[in-house]
Amino acid sequence: MTQAPMETLALMETLAGADPAARTACPGWTVHELVAHLAAGAKENADLIEDVLAGRPTRATRSFDEREAVFVAMPDEQLRDELARESTRKLAAVDALAARGPDATYDFTGRKFTAAIARMHGHSEAALHRWDIVGDDEVGETLLVAPELTRHAVEVLNTLPILYEAPAPRARAAGVSRLRVVLRSPAEPDVVLAITPDGARFELRDVGDTAEGDAVLTTDTAHRLLAIWGRGTPQHPVTIAADPRLWATVAAVLWGSAS
Repeated sequence: MTQAPMETLALMETLAGADPAARTACPGWTVHELVAHLAAGAKENADLIEDVLAGRPTRATRSFDEREAVFVAMPDEQLRDELARESTRKLAAVDALAARGPDATYDFTGRKFTAAIARMHGHSEAALHRWDIVGDDEVGETLLVAPELTRHAVEVLNTLPILYEAPAPRARAAGVSRLRVVLRSPAEPDVVLAITPDGARFELRDVGDTAEGDAVLTTDTAHRLLAIWGRGTPQHPVTIAADPRLWATVAAVLWGSAS
């Protein structure tokens, strides 16, 4: 079986010393509730992949609340054991799917996932949720600057509107129908959050293809990835080139508040 990736290993090491009652950067979640989310997600993915491998009929992905409730109710020690068990199941299932070829897929939250996408989503989730627990540190910086995580964020957020971090839900929550925000990091391709009356999506430009927008935010690569996922920290400087009257709107779209 494929060895657990470095993002997962770093997350597990962080969880080993984390207080289950501690608050996280995920709104309303303690560490225990975040672990329940991870365990439930691993189980759901494993179940769906195993159905495909066994030739069973496919089913819709269960909602977050439906699949997470049983894990939230567990004592924390049992929950940690379940996270390890379900994560191992998921890794094995993804390996088995990969063995069927690069085009083999399963349905997850309304779209097709290949083994490669599932693995990258796992890398991304582990890196982000580790940050949700510990915030800024050297390990997190190393994980979050990986360019493949930015590419994955743009792709998956555009195709999984069920996520509250997806562009359309963020635009609706902020009450914004037209805005173009460029997220820029030195030596990296620009990412654009484009909102129009017809919808909202992220765009990843080519290196050297400078984007234009109503606002241009420049920050480091790790913090830009956090912003794409609706997260932020005052420890990372941000410069903004825009009409000052737009600042509150940009903040509302990116971080859910005007502050």
